[in-house]
Amino acid sequence: MNKCGVHIRKALDMVDESGFYYNPMSKEDPYKRITLLPEGMTDEAKIAFKALFGKVMDELSNREANEILVRTCPKESNNVSKLTTRSMTAAIASGAKSSNPAEIRQILIYPPGKGGIPINTEDYMCLAQDQFLNDVIIDFYLKHLVHDILTHSQREKTHIFSTFFYKRLTTKPS
Repeated sequence: MNKCGVHIRKALDMVDESGFYYNPMSKEDPYKRITLLPEGMTDEAKIAFKALFGKVMDELSNREANEILVRTCPKESNNVSKLTTRSMTAAIASGAKSSNPAEIRQILIYPPGKGGIPINTEDYMCLAQDQFLNDVIIDFYLKHLVHDILTHSQREKTHIFSTFFYKRLTTKPS
């Protein structure tokens, strides 16, 4: 099993435990599995994936996937700090309490680097069926459109205005 882990780490360029890492022998749950989120895959790619890995791969419901994601996110990471959504920050500032802040973990920053939007497990959970999208997911999607979908000339003509300040800007001062 350890040789398999070494082979997979090498193939996926997972050099050490400071970032993405796979070790089927690890005592830490986040390193024991590789989780794929196939939302952007075409139907042909999904069929090919099932044909290749159907015997060793389990397809999960959104709820099961969310539970595993929350449970297996590293508790602390050297290169990722705990962040909350702007909505949560506003709720905390107004005195509201989070149901379980210990389970909120950062998943990624998109795009990486300065100006990126931190996405955490709470943001990801709002993508479940019958849930409302939060401002972070909307901002993420808009950044994705601008950075990955629009052409260079379209990007030069486009400005994304953050919804975070919309209510403040549309309220008349008293």
